[in-house]
Amino acid sequence: MNIPTIRASLRPTLAASRLWPAAVTALLGCVPLLVAKEPEDVRQLLVLTSVITSFGVGFALDDPAAVTLDASPTVRRLRIATRVALLAVVVGAATAVQVAVAMNEAAGSTLPIGSWLVEHAAFVSLTLVACLIAQRTLPDHMGGAAAAPTSLFLVVALAAQSMLAEPLIGQFPGSPRFGNWWYVLGAAVLALGVLTRDPGARPWRRVRRADRHASASTTNLRA
Repeated sequence: MNIPTIRASLRPTLAASRLWPAAVTALLGCVPLLVAKEPEDVRQLLVLTSVITSFGVGFALDDPAAVTLDASPTVRRLRIATRVALLAVVVGAATAVQVAVAMNEAAGSTLPIGSWLVEHAAFVSLTLVACLIAQRTLPDHMGGAAAAPTSLFLVVALAAQSMLAEPLIGQFPGSPRFGNWWYVLGAAVLALGVLTRDPGARPWRRVRRADRHASASTTNLRA
């Protein structure tokens, strides 16, 4: 695919990206932090902030022209990567505001912001994975509506596993086994890479095998 084709595909993608739901929910994520009374409350409410933020991120991937574009000479992974990059800018700016609010409400107490950012990124990434799956399965190919149910499901699953004698993953920043969120984030990023592949694209091994067969058939015909 040449440069003019890439530019032609990116312009409508940029214009059609719905980023305002992510900006609104990310800013609404500051509300729980504003009602916190103690620094410990702020630490626990950071999880709720991540959940609220995740409600709006999936809409950035919705594309009414997805079916048409999949049949065009554009790369689906490039289109989705463009939308995710724009989403990262919006969510990143809102997250900076969330961190500032949390630090202000903590009244000088130390907060595990670094650990929370990993959980925050994992929540957003898992929500995007669910929305991409919904895009492939729903008739209208609009998976943004799956964001809120996915986030709520993650909260319920996280709370349920925290009741185990040995939880698999920490629920709040700084809690035991909270470092396992790195594995969750890594798995979500890998899943995003797989789900952004063009539906009609073949794995590279199959392509190489098909090329070898085609080359062999050509050689036999010439002989």
